[in-house]
Amino acid sequence: MEKTGLVMGMQREQWKTVIVVVGVTGGMYIGIKYILPLVLPFFCAFLVAYLLRPLVRNIHAHTKLNQGAVAGGLLLIILGVAGTALWFLGSALVQQFCYFIEHYGFYAGKMERFLDQCCRSMSRVFGMEAGELESLFVTRMATIAENIERQFVPKLMANSWGYVRTIIEVAGVGIIIFVSIILLVNDFDKLKEKASHSIGYRHFVKILKRIFHMGGMFLKAQLIIMSVIAALCTVTFLFLKNPYALLLGVLIGFLDALPVLGTAVVLYPLAIVQAFQGRFLFAAVYVGLSVICNLTREFLEPKLIGEHLGIPAIMVLVTVYMGIRLFGVSGVITGPFGYLAGKEIVRELLQKGEGTS
Repeated sequence: MEKTGLVMGMQREQWKTVIVVVGVTGGMYIGIKYILPLVLPFFCAFLVAYLLRPLVRNIHAHTKLNQGAVAGGLLLIILGVAGTALWFLGSALVQQFCYFIEHYGFYAGKMERFLDQCCRSMSRVFGMEAGELESLFVTRMATIAENIERQFVPKLMANSWGYVRTIIEVAGVGIIIFVSIILLVNDFDKLKEKASHSIGYRHFVKILKRIFHMGGMFLKAQLIIMSVIAALCTVTFLFLKNPYALLLGVLIGFLDALPVLGTAVVLYPLAIVQAFQGRFLFAAVYVGLSVICNLTREFLEPKLIGEHLGIPAIMVLVTVYMGIRLFGVSGVITGPFGYLAGKEIVRELLQKGEGTS
C-alpha cells in the first residue's frame, strides 16, 4: 500500500508539472502575441525607470531636485549622446550607400563582365553557346526587374502616406515612453508600496528580478557578439580597401545574429565573385573571415550565454527559430525572452506548490 501511494504521489507530481508547463507555455504565447504589443511602451518605460532609479535617487539626495525632473534631464543627456553617435554612424552608412549609387554604372559593367565569364565557364559544362546562356540570363533578369517595377514600385508609392503615419506613430510612442519614465521615477516608491500589499507580490517580484537579470545578460551577450563580428568584418574590409567596409561590416554583424542566415549570406557570394574573377586570395580571405566569424560566435556564445544562464547553445538556436516562426522578426528577441520567462515562472510555481504541500 505504501509503495502504491508513493507511485501515485509521483504520478500526481508529474501530471502537475506537465499541467504547469503547458499552462505557462500557452500563457506566454498569448502574452507575447497579443498582450505585449499593447503594454510594450510601458514595459520599456518601467525597465528604463528601474535602471535609472538608483542614479536619480543619488542626485536627488545631493541636490533636492524633483526626481521626475532629474530623470527627464538624464534621459535628454542619454538621448543626446546616443543620437550623436547614431548620427555619425548613420551618416557614414548613408555616405557609403550614396557612393555605391553614384558608381552603379561601374559595378554594372563589372557585373556584365562577371556574367560573361560565368556563361563562358557554364557553356563548357552544359554544351551551350555562351551568348545563348547570357541572353537567357539577361532575359530572366529583365523579367524580374519588370515585375518589380510593375508591382513593387506602385505599392511603395501608394503606401507613402502609410509610412508617414508610421513615423508619426513611432514618434508618439516615443513621447509616451519618455513621459511614462518621468512619472514612474517620480512615483516609484508610492507604486511599490501599494503593490506590496497585493496577493502574490513577493513571487512576482522574485520572478521579475530573475527575468530582468537573465534577459539583460542575454541581450548584452548578443550585442557584444554582434559588435565583435561587425568590427572583425569592418577591419578586414578596410584592409582589403573595400569602400563599403562599414556598411558591409554592420550588415554582416546584424545578419550573424539571425539563425540560418549568418555571415555566409554575404561573404560566400563575395568569395564566389572574386574566384570567378581570378582573385583567389580575396576569395580565400572572405571564406576565412566567414569561418572566423562562426568560430567567434561558437566561442563567445557559450561563455556569455550558456555558462551564465545555464542555457545550452542549441536551446538558444531553437528558441530563436521558434520565436521567428511564431512572432516574426521580433522572435529573435521574444523567443529567448519567452523561454527564459516561462522557465522562471514554472520554477517559481512548482516551488510554491512544494512549499504549500
